[in-house]
Amino acid sequence: MPQQPDSQHHGHVHDSHDHGHGHEHTHPHLQGMNGDQHEHDHWAEDDYLGRPGVFEVAQITHESILNSLASAGIKEDIYKTWDVLEIGCGPGTVTKHLLSTFSTIHSIDTSPSMLLNLSKYLPSRSFPNLSYSLHNLSPDSPQQFKDRALLISPTEEDREREISPPRNQFDLAVSSYVLHHVDDILSFMLGAIGLVKEGGWLVFAEMGVIPDNDGDGHSKPTKHGSFNAPEHHRPSFTIDSLTRLFESYGLTNVYAEQRGELPIFGTEKDKMRIPGLIVRGRKGKE
Repeated sequence: MPQQPDSQHHGHVHDSHDHGHGHEHTHPHLQGMNGDQHEHDHWAEDDYLGRPGVFEVAQITHESILNSLASAGIKEDIYKTWDVLEIGCGPGTVTKHLLSTFSTIHSIDTSPSMLLNLSKYLPSRSFPNLSYSLHNLSPDSPQQFKDRALLISPTEEDREREISPPRNQFDLAVSSYVLHHVDDILSFMLGAIGLVKEGGWLVFAEMGVIPDNDGDGHSKPTKHGSFNAPEHHRPSFTIDSLTRLFESYGLTNVYAEQRGELPIFGTEKDKMRIPGLIVRGRKGKE
């Protein structure tokens, strides 16, 4: 059984959905993992792919994911055969990189508008190894995928289109800058781990702490302890907190590090950049 989440980094956060900020992500808000998929879509934006820094962040993220696998001793000829679950795909900027790296990708999200953007950005005729669906991770997720429960996979032509999950479990689950939006970490982690094969891997990318002028690495630009909108995002993770999180759920060969800086506010030289964090862990024995 996993340990109780660290209250500083893994407790419940209020869900205000206030997006009056300049935080550039490549994914939607994954809520408490048990919410109604048909509730109001707070991530309905048509110009998401036009935000500055989005494609640069995706490139950095993809490189960090591959580096994390390589540092675990996993060679390209092995992971290129893997079936991957992408958690919180957003409009597909990271997805596009994953499609050229792994065998198949099944991308899940809780935002219909984001999946519609993905379907236009990565059309099925051009990317036959991609499938996607609306899904809220929960402890029930493994059974739902095993039972081939129908999932909504919207297209412009058929927004209620349904598909069956492509497989029961995956070789790898990846998640890019999603954790700090998750209200229910327990449900999220149990769902993600349950959808990974025994001996498979989880690799999550997150944003680190912005150092203050004194360089102590603990202050944030807002008094709410986050560089995002108040009461909507949990405080930034650290290498230690990500390591503790993965270890608390029984993952082995856990390793986290900082890799690069993310231009989430734009690519201009005067724009603040956020430290990029990456953590990996294996399901089962080392």
